[in-house]
Amino acid sequence: MLQEELDGIWKSALEQLKLSVSRGTYTAYFSSSNLRSIKEVDEQRQIAEIALANAFLRENVEQRYWSIVKEAIDTVTGKKNDLVFSVDLIEKKITERLPQRHDTDGFEKIEGLFDRDLGMATEARAKRANLRPDFIFENFAVSSSNQMAWAAASAVAKSPGNTYNPLFFYGGVGVGKTHLMQAIGHTILDKEPEARIIYCAGEEFTNEVVESIRTNTTQKLKEKYRTVRGLLLDDIQFIAGKEKVQEEFFHTFNVILRNGGQVVLTSDRTPQEIDKIDDRLRTRFEAGLVIDVPQPDLELRAAILIIKARQKKLDLPDHLAPMVAEVIEHPRQLEGFLVRLQNEITVNPRVIDQELVSQLLGKQVKEVGINRILSPQDVIGIIAEYFEVTVGQMKGNRRSQPLALQRQILMFVLKHELRLPLTEIGRILGDRDHTTVMHGIDKIQNSTLANPQIQKDVGAIRKILYGKAGS
Repeated sequence: MLQEELDGIWKSALEQLKLSVSRGTYTAYFSSSNLRSIKEVDEQRQIAEIALANAFLRENVEQRYWSIVKEAIDTVTGKKNDLVFSVDLIEKKITERLPQRHDTDGFEKIEGLFDRDLGMATEARAKRANLRPDFIFENFAVSSSNQMAWAAASAVAKSPGNTYNPLFFYGGVGVGKTHLMQAIGHTILDKEPEARIIYCAGEEFTNEVVESIRTNTTQKLKEKYRTVRGLLLDDIQFIAGKEKVQEEFFHTFNVILRNGGQVVLTSDRTPQEIDKIDDRLRTRFEAGLVIDVPQPDLELRAAILIIKARQKKLDLPDHLAPMVAEVIEHPRQLEGFLVRLQNEITVNPRVIDQELVSQLLGKQVKEVGINRILSPQDVIGIIAEYFEVTVGQMKGNRRSQPLALQRQILMFVLKHELRLPLTEIGRILGDRDHTTVMHGIDKIQNSTLANPQIQKDVGAIRKILYGKAGS
């Protein structure tokens, strides 16, 4: 069969695949694929050889997407196909088939997970609102793991003050909460250029309240915050335990909602998990939409890497993104990888290829965390061995010292090294309440500087864990 015929068959098969997988999956796994050959076995059956750009993609496509690829080729050819996956990058043919970065064929744009809207807020308006110019919906990667959060933010941006008010995002560091929050602000400013939008962190709001009380300028503070079209307040958990600040925010919150404005909040925990917060505020937070922004899955991490590489004008081939995302789980560490990559090609100019990426990943593997390598049960076993107790004792209910303290250190490590949610840590350790877990973590966090022995234990445990992860 001529290559032209093979290209036509594969182009049609790819169109079928686009209907079966997300945009991120298509871009990451299939955009660099190639139909290498089709050999007839008999009138009803043939063998189709599909070439992927590298062994990593071949293995993952074969394991995860074999059935949908077969269905697509069977549909296009009208015959039953046995599939063979190989590694073969034919750059010219792949480039010809790929939608160009400003093309509207295939998916709306090669950016894949987002639709470009050129009517973004001007830099001046964004600066006035304290918004980052790059934190817009068009730069936010969407997959099944964060689609609900993205959809909620989009709905609020289209109809601020009317849908999900307040909108409360919670999740870990670097998962996109601030990005979504600021994207809402940008969209409101696009539609309403004269609207007043304020983005600030909980710490900043706290400092302003304290300063206004000290200088007797509370009226000025009220005029600033209570007349906005949208208040975007990051890390609301920071106001916990601060009575005067909570009082001011409570009244500010009520005035904004009463005037038809929109409030968007973020936190590292749910309203129920925020300790020392006024019940009136907790009730109001929960009256809107409370939504989790989870850690990104493999598909989303690959998409994030592609987006950020393009923002940095790095020519990182799309087919290498899943390889990086498989090793590096945290979004902030993906950025660190790109900084390292940018520095490498600046000092030693070369094409970004699989060899270079593998080399850099080898250097970074100990920096990316242990949660891709060690399970929670592994960590529990290692810490139990370190303290010379049993796993059963670590998970048990005995509160005698030093066992209770050792268990709190375990909670601290599970939270900060494996980045597990409080509820998940509680479940693993005998269905403990999340408030118990939070108390234990806070105790260790507050003691690491004051108590040299705790500091020594935590440091030693981390050394053991990373030694296991790197071995």
